[in-house]
Amino acid sequence: MPSGEDRRVDAGPDAPGPQVGSPAPDFRLAASIGDPVTLSELLPKTKGVVMYFTTWCPVCDANMRILQDEIYPQNQGVAFLIIDLVSGPRWDVETSQVTFGYATSPMTFLADTMHKVMYLYDAIMGTTVVIDPAGIIRMNEEFKAGTKLRATLAALPN
Repeated sequence: MPSGEDRRVDAGPDAPGPQVGSPAPDFRLAASIGDPVTLSELLPKTKGVVMYFTTWCPVCDANMRILQDEIYPQNQGVAFLIIDLVSGPRWDVETSQVTFGYATSPMTFLADTMHKVMYLYDAIMGTTVVIDPAGIIRMNEEFKAGTKLRATLAALPN
């Protein structure tokens, strides 16, 4: 289960990776099912974006269940992107998505095969990033059972 603590090193103002309040780096990733996703094209169509980084470990699966079953239903209009930190092709993400029971999930599963987005966002497994429709990062931390995520999503403009 989620630990409730962010185990990443405290970033500080000069650390790599985007900080809360800064513009989100744009990216384009292959979706496990459907067309590739480009952040800058997605943002104008949403109330915001939640990115969750995973490699399909049991803790990540528990976090994704909370995202899908508890947080997503209360946040219609927010795009949930599950970014798989794989080193193989896009279809490996699709296989994992089906194997772990997310074949019909409303979340979009993306393959970060070269770890490009992971490095852009200074992410580890369980990193959760919220981006508002203007492309500004509103949260960037380890999942922590979803408490701060819920509050951050509630504060997004309608």
